[in-house]
Amino acid sequence: MIVVKYLKRKGDDPAAEVLLKRLQSEGIDALKTIYIERVFRLEGISEEDGNRLHPLLCDAVVEKIADSSQLDPSRGAIFEVGYQRAVTDPELPSILRGARALGVKTLEWARISHRYQFIGIAEEHAKKIVEHYLYNPQVQHLIHENDEWTTLKPQGEAGPVEKISLKGLNTDELARLSDERRLFLNKDQMASLQQIEENLGRSLNDAEVEMFAQTWSDHCFHTTWKSLGLLKMLQESTRKINHPLVLSMFEDNAGVMAFYDGWALTVKGETHNSPSAVSPYGGIMTKHGGVIRDTLGCGRGAWPIGGSTIMGLGDPRMAWKDVPAGALHPRTILLESIKGTADYCNPMGIPMMFPVYRFHPGYTGKCLALGHSIGLIPEKDAPKGRPEPGDFAILFGGRTGRDGLHGATVSSDSMTHNTAEVDAAHVQIGHPIEERKFMEAIPELRDKDCVRAITDLGAAGLSSAAGEMGSDTGIFVNLAQIKLKTEGMRPWEIWISESQERMLLCCPPEKKDESLAILKRFETEAMVIGRFTDTRRCQVVYNPGLAEDEVMKDLASAPDSVVVDLAFSDLRKGCPLPDFHPVQPKMNVVKAALPEESNESLTKAARKVLSHINICDQSPAGAQFDSTVQGNTVVGPYAADSTRMPNDVWIAAPVRGKPFGVLTSLAFNPFYGQIHAGKMTELMIIEALSKQIAAGVRLEDIVLCDNFYTPRVTSEVAGALLDMVGACCRLSEIFGTPFISGKDSSSGTFVSEDGKRIDVSPTLCVMAMGRMPDVNRAAPKPFRKAGNQLMIAGPVSEALGASIYLDTMGIEGGSLADSDPETMKVFWKKYSELQAKGLIRSVSVLGEGGLLRRLFEMSLGSGLGCDADLTGLQEKLKTTRTDAALFSEMIGAMLVEVEEKDVPELVNTLDAVPVGSVSDTDRINISSSRHRLSLNIESLKSDWEKPFREFAI
Repeated sequence: MIVVKYLKRKGDDPAAEVLLKRLQSEGIDALKTIYIERVFRLEGISEEDGNRLHPLLCDAVVEKIADSSQLDPSRGAIFEVGYQRAVTDPELPSILRGARALGVKTLEWARISHRYQFIGIAEEHAKKIVEHYLYNPQVQHLIHENDEWTTLKPQGEAGPVEKISLKGLNTDELARLSDERRLFLNKDQMASLQQIEENLGRSLNDAEVEMFAQTWSDHCFHTTWKSLGLLKMLQESTRKINHPLVLSMFEDNAGVMAFYDGWALTVKGETHNSPSAVSPYGGIMTKHGGVIRDTLGCGRGAWPIGGSTIMGLGDPRMAWKDVPAGALHPRTILLESIKGTADYCNPMGIPMMFPVYRFHPGYTGKCLALGHSIGLIPEKDAPKGRPEPGDFAILFGGRTGRDGLHGATVSSDSMTHNTAEVDAAHVQIGHPIEERKFMEAIPELRDKDCVRAITDLGAAGLSSAAGEMGSDTGIFVNLAQIKLKTEGMRPWEIWISESQERMLLCCPPEKKDESLAILKRFETEAMVIGRFTDTRRCQVVYNPGLAEDEVMKDLASAPDSVVVDLAFSDLRKGCPLPDFHPVQPKMNVVKAALPEESNESLTKAARKVLSHINICDQSPAGAQFDSTVQGNTVVGPYAADSTRMPNDVWIAAPVRGKPFGVLTSLAFNPFYGQIHAGKMTELMIIEALSKQIAAGVRLEDIVLCDNFYTPRVTSEVAGALLDMVGACCRLSEIFGTPFISGKDSSSGTFVSEDGKRIDVSPTLCVMAMGRMPDVNRAAPKPFRKAGNQLMIAGPVSEALGASIYLDTMGIEGGSLADSDPETMKVFWKKYSELQAKGLIRSVSVLGEGGLLRRLFEMSLGSGLGCDADLTGLQEKLKTTRTDAALFSEMIGAMLVEVEEKDVPELVNTLDAVPVGSVSDTDRINISSSRHRLSLNIESLKSDWEKPFREFAI
C-alpha cells in the first residue's frame, strides 16, 4: 500500500519567499506569489501508520500535514518535481530510521517531492521556470497527476557492456565520437586512444573509453600544467626548501605539516566551478563534501577541524538583460551558494574559517567556487598509505547513482550557453548526513589498524579512486557488488559515477570483518567490491555470480562480464600533452586620472569604499555558517561580539587541553590579475603570510596552499600561468614557506549563445597555514585602549592600481604595491621579535580598502575611535594627496597599535611611521597635509552594512 501525505507551511514560507524574490529580481515581475508543498509517498504502511509518522514529517507549530493537497489549482499553475523512479531519494535512510524509532517497522520505501504553485503568470511561463531553475533532468523529473504508483522502489535493469571500435576512424569521425559521448578529448588524445586500441588488438569497451577520458582530463591529469612543466616547478621548489615540518606534499589528497606533541595538520583547497555555475546549490554542496573527503582520505584518515567557502561572482546587482545567454544571474548563484554552504557545512559540524565573496566582471559567465578543509591527524598516520596484493577494496558511504557523470571532463573544458542542458548530469546530489556518519567512523578504523590506504571518490568516481590506489599493484573490481541508488545503470556509468559521499578503503585481509563491523556500527553502508592484485592491471567485471572476495583469475573465461582490462601504464603514460607556445604578458599599467580632492569628496569616497561589495559587511551570508562548533575556535571569521568585524586570521586550538594553535589566513583579489598575473601572485603570497606573522606566527612555521583559476589556455594565458607559478616558486624559496597542496583550474571561460567569450581574471587564491605553541600569544585585531599610538609598519608605497577606491569611481589603471621579497623577509623577522616581546597591542594587515578600512574595522571591533594623522605617511610616500595615504592598498604593511612608551622602539627597529592614536570617541578623525575629515563610526557602519543586506538575504 502507498500512503500519500501533503505538507505545507501554515504561514509565511521562507523558502518560497526567497525563491519569489530571486525570480522577481531576475525580471519576472508578473510573478506575485509562490506556494511550496512537500509530498511524502510512503510504501508498506497503512493509513493509521501514516498518521503515526506525522511527528517525523511535520513540525506541527508551523506546518500542516494532510491526506490531500492544500493548494487550490484554480489560483495558478502547479508543478511537482521529484527524483526519477530509478533514483533513490537521499532522505530515505533517515526516514526509515525515524519510522523505526516511532514503532512503524513495516515502512519499505519513501519518496519526497515538491509541488510549486505560481500566482500571476501563465502555465507555460511557470513550466519554463521549473525546468530552468528547479530540477536536474538527469536525475529528476516532473510528476503528473495521472502518474500511476504501483511501487516506490527503483526499477530497471543494467545494460550490457558496449564495444567501441576506433579502428579506421578519421580525425573528423574521432572528434564526432568524442563529442557524442561527451569525452572532451582533443584530436591528439583520440588518435592516441586509437593507437592504444590497435596495440591491444581488440575493440575498447565503453567503460575503458570513458576511463581514458576521465583519467586524461585536465581536471584529473593536469594536462595544461604538465605540458608547461608547472606542477614539476612547484614540486621542485618545495623539495629544494626541504622544510622539516613538511610530511607530505602534492602526493596525497591533502598536504601535511607537523604540529605539536605527535600531531600533524592537513590542508587542501578544491574548486567546483562548472557545477556551481550550472546548478549552484548542488555544486556548492558537493564542493564542500569533496574537499572534506580530501581531509578524511589523507594519510590514513584525518579529522576535519576547519573549512572555508570562497566565491568569485559577477555583480549581483546587474540587470537581467545584461546576463550572458545561458548563464545564471550572479545573484542566483550567490543566494544558492549561501544556502548550499549552510545546508552542507552546518550538519557536518566543522567550523567555518572564512566565508569570502568577491565580485568581478570576469566571473559573470563562470563563477569561482572554492572550498578549503584543514584537518588533524596523528603524525604516525600522516604518510600516504600503500596497498598490498591481497588487500580488500571496500566501498563505503552513499550509494552509487547516475548523478555526477562526466564531472571530470566537463569541468576540464570551457563552459558554454548550453552546458546546463547537455551536461546536467555532472552536477551531483550532496547528502551531508551520510558523510558525517563515516567522518566519525574513519578515525576509529584508523586507530584499529583497519586502514592500509584510503581515498575518496571524487572526480571520475571509482575509476579514479581505484585506479590511483591500485596503480602500483593492480586491482580487481566486481561492479555487481556495488549497491545502487539508480537502477538500470550500465557498467560504465557505475564505474565513472561521481555520486557523492563515498570512500574507498584498502583493508588488510585480517581486518575485513572488523572494518565492516565498525562501519555498520556507524550506520555506514559498506561493501567488499574487489581486491588488490600483483598484475599492475586495472581489471573490472560485472559478474553477479562471483563471491564478494573472489577474483576472476582468467577474464577470458567470461568475456561478456569484462568491463575494463587495461595496463596501468597505458592509462598513466599514454596521454599526449598539448603543445602551448607561451607569450610573455605585459604589465597593464595605465596612469589613473585621479579626481580633485576636497573634504567633502574624500568623505564621500570613504563611504563608497566601505560600502563596496567586496569589502562591505558580508556577515548576512557568513553568519549562516557555524564557526564555533567543536569548541576549538579561538578567533573566528568575525569578532566575538555583535560588531561583525571581519578578522584577518582564523585561530583554533584543536588538541584538547593544549594551547597549541593552528592559524589560517587567506589572500584573494581578482582585480590585481587584470594588471599583471605574476605581480598579483607575489602580492597574494605576501598578504597571506603577513597576516600570519602579524598575529604572531614565525615564518618558519608556515606552509602554503594554492588554488589557480585561469581562462581556457591560449598563448597569453600560458605565459601568465608561467609567470604566476614562477612567482610562487621564487617567493616560496626566498621565504622558506613551501607550497604543499593546491589545485589548478584552466577552464575559466564562458562562451555565450552569441559567441561572446568571457574570461576570468587570472586568479590565485593563497591559503597560509601556520602553527604557534600558545594561542594566548596571538595579537588581536580590535583596538585595545584609548591613548595607545597607531603606526604603519612595513614597506609602504603608493598603490592605487586596481584598488577598491578606483573601482568605486570606475577608474582603471594605476600601479600595484611594491613587493620586494627580501625586504619583506627582513621586516617580518624584526616584527616577530617585537611581537614576541608583547609590544603589539593590536594589528591589521593592509590590503583591499587601504588604511581607511583598517581604521574602521579596528574601531568597529573595539567600540573605540581614533585620531589619524597622515602627514608622516604622506611624506614617506612623497605625495600630497590624501587619497594615496588613505586608500592605497600597501600589501604587506601593517597598522599596529602600541603603547606610547614603545613608539621609539618601533620607529628604530621597523622604521614605522606614526599615524595617530586610539581615542575614546565614536569618530574616526583624519587629518592630512591638506584635509580634515571627521567620520561618525555608526554612520559608516550603516553604509558598510547596507549592500549585502539588499541582495544576499
